[in-house]
Amino acid sequence: MYKEANQADRRSDCVLTTEKGEQFVDATFDTYLASIQHLHDAMGEEDFYQLIKLMQQANQTLEEMTV
Repeated sequence: MYKEANQADRRSDCVLTTEKGEQFVDATFDTYLASIQHLHDAMGEEDFYQLIKLMQQANQTLEEMTV
């Protein structure tokens, strides 16, 4: 990753991915997606979506702690 000055707002920077970072994402995405698909298949649709809902609630709760 690297940063560049934000041309639209010089008070901030943009964080960008390097070529090596993009290669890492490309190499690991299929494994990640396969893991998610396995959870969906093994848990069944109803339980899987309940898991997603609970994870979203947990993330929201944690975000509220930091505000």
